[in-house]
Amino acid sequence: MMRTTGQLSRRNFMRLSGGVAGAALMAACAPAGPSAAPAEGEAAGAVPEIHLWPSIAPLRPEGSHPARYDIVQQYIAEQSGFKPVGFVAPPGSAAQEKLNLMLGSRDERLDLFVGSWPDYKEIAVPLNDLLDQYGQNILAAHAEINWAGMKDAEGTIWGIPRLGLMGHTWNFTWIRTDWLDELGLPFNKEQMTVEELEEIITAFKERDPDSVVVTNDLNGLRGSLVGGWTEHGYTRWFDESTQQIKPAELQPGFEDWLAKMNEWWNKGWFHQEIFSGMDFEEVLRSGKLGVHCGWYSRITILGQRIILEGVVPGMDFDFPLKLMGPMGICGTNNANMTQAYMITKKAPDPAAVIKYLNWMYDPSKENVVTAHMGIPGEDWEWVDSENKYYVRRLRQVDEGDEIYAGEFYAAAGLGPEVWYAPDDDLWRRHYEHIRDYATVYDNGKMPIDSDVPYDYSVINDRVPGMEDINRLLTEETIKFITGVRPLSEWGDFTDTLYQAGLDSWIDAFTEQYLAVRNG
Repeated sequence: MMRTTGQLSRRNFMRLSGGVAGAALMAACAPAGPSAAPAEGEAAGAVPEIHLWPSIAPLRPEGSHPARYDIVQQYIAEQSGFKPVGFVAPPGSAAQEKLNLMLGSRDERLDLFVGSWPDYKEIAVPLNDLLDQYGQNILAAHAEINWAGMKDAEGTIWGIPRLGLMGHTWNFTWIRTDWLDELGLPFNKEQMTVEELEEIITAFKERDPDSVVVTNDLNGLRGSLVGGWTEHGYTRWFDESTQQIKPAELQPGFEDWLAKMNEWWNKGWFHQEIFSGMDFEEVLRSGKLGVHCGWYSRITILGQRIILEGVVPGMDFDFPLKLMGPMGICGTNNANMTQAYMITKKAPDPAAVIKYLNWMYDPSKENVVTAHMGIPGEDWEWVDSENKYYVRRLRQVDEGDEIYAGEFYAAAGLGPEVWYAPDDDLWRRHYEHIRDYATVYDNGKMPIDSDVPYDYSVINDRVPGMEDINRLLTEETIKFITGVRPLSEWGDFTDTLYQAGLDSWIDAFTEQYLAVRNG
């Protein structure tokens, strides 16, 4: 089931973004460079400006060096015919608040931003006609399943996919390959059974009693393994007997998965702090991490950095493409379907925004890398001009301050992001992993509602107990895994869910699911 924590209701959005408070804080969210002051209105014949809220972290937290910002901005304006104006978001949750304040301001201009489109339909521009007229590169860059997530029940497209349906790449089961080699244990990259995984974990514990199985959080563990014991994996499912959408926890077999996880816990396989603030990096550096069931970048970024540092000589990880349990593939594909690039209604020229993005999406790849990394030949170059995939940065952050940090880039996700990768020992593995697995869906179970863009604003309003339901699903699952609560109380737990409003939850999701299915 997709968690809704952090989703913004329409009621809360208008409360956060409106009024005097918004105007008072606008100055704190100034554009990154000296040439980026919001325009009162473009003069006739002037290059149209495109004001972009960032969708990725900049290369430097403070953004581009002002001089480099201006140079890259001017270059892109000459190449594309549009002058991008970028912003640097504050860290953490303050970024969302600043975005909402800007969107609610009458004075501060913002043309393009990222969010869950059902939360922002009142202030966003429908894109069907604009994409048909000016967005052919954009349309071609995203799979049809991801465009399905951008549409409401009437077929109106509200955004350009920021993420989309992510393959099981996000929650694989990673295994220490240096220990496998040392112990002479077989490893089948294509497929492994849970029984074989358990034999490996047992051998690891015999090698080092302090070795552990970890996950980044409960959701990572569920996404990695629940499918091995349930028909649909860790996702909402359609109960044919009642014709209703229900949460994963009510699937037949979910209790069996809990029992298996409790068995692992009782054997001492899990790190004892995986659900209570475990320091993932510390465990990696200790050399005790044997198996990681969870979010991919914990290995492809954090783990890779520690591997390159040689903190634990020889340490490395790999994963079976398919981990198989008694009910089939253990992993579940991640349906994140509503995160979108949206154009605000106060944008003076929505067509110009689409044209700029379409320029960036040119399949030659040159334009998107320019928006991301700067001027070709000055900021970056192709490692192989005949095979344009790896990009070498020509300006490094530690070599001086005149860095372009990426404020004009607006194509992150499963579109152009898979077209190229930095030629960097740290980031190469991460980008190759996305390229190779992000859109490969047969390694995980497909959610039955992967093409349904739920409007969480409506759902949250209809389910007053949503926060209580989500809290119970997390807290009580952890209690069952760790043995704080015996599985004999599972029936009592499901009764508590209904008391918290699960009937309303089921009705709200079912209504939107059937609206899409029945056309």
